[in-house]
Amino acid sequence: MMSSLVRYEVLLPLRHNNGREVEEEKHRQSLDEVVEEFGGATLEPQRLFGRWLFGGEEFEDVLIRLVVEVEDAPEHHRWFASWKETLRERFNQVEIRMTWHRINVV
Repeated sequence: MMSSLVRYEVLLPLRHNNGREVEEEKHRQSLDEVVEEFGGATLEPQRLFGRWLFGGEEFEDVLIRLVVEVEDAPEHHRWFASWKETLRERFNQVEIRMTWHRINVV
């Protein structure tokens, strides 16, 4: 019987809100944490560009995507919710965009 899987997609910033580059080690640390916890992950190197409003001010983001596929289990969802707060602090961000959706693997 196949287990139910979900894919988490996490957008990690390449620049701080003030335009200064984020240290590459922070991305490596984030990847290492997920691999240690779940046994694997993918860090997509292509740059994603985004714009958003916060407090009446417009921000531009340059991001990379971290992808992790895990079993759809409550303890995994709790881990990611907690880890999101770690990432917010690590990258000094108001918000870290993290989504998940169910997947079927062939």
